Amino acid sequence: DIVHAYLGAGNVVLTSDIVTLAQRPGTIALVNWRVVNRWADGAGGNATVNGQIDRMANSIKALGTTKIMLTIHHEPEPGIAPGGSPSCLTQNFNGTSGSTTDYVGMWHNVRSRFDALGVDNVVWVMNYTGYPTWDCVVEDLWPGNDHVDWVM
Repeated sequence: DIVHAYLGAGNVVLTSDIVTLAQRPGTIALVNWRVVNRWADGAGGNATVNGQIDRMANSIKALGTTKIMLTIHHEPEPGIAPGGSPSCLTQNFNGTSGSTTDYVGMWHNVRSRFDALGVDNVVWVMNYTGYPTWDCVVEDLWPGNDHVDWVM
């Protein structure tokens, strides 16, 4: 079984139901975590957000050897702000989360903070929207092969 859960901005620890399901034999927790609403706030320059990221990292680390799949702000394409993608200059973006560069910066910050805290029970998942309209931003949103284990 794969249990799919969503944690919005402001959620800084795994909920008890996610912990219970993640620890259930034969179950994999797939958690979509919206770190922040504005991606630039999660890119490393905000001490409050960095503290929240560290709290989530420690919450996941507390699972011990139990692995979870984690995606950072799943399906980010609709969140791209106007002018936010260098590869899609003709695409009409209406989001308010930021640019594709902001998204990648947030992902890198989250991953580096988890790594610095020794969190090794995460399978990192990139979760694109998958609509052909958004194909032009796939590369711009890509955090890099060294940051992602699975693509969905």
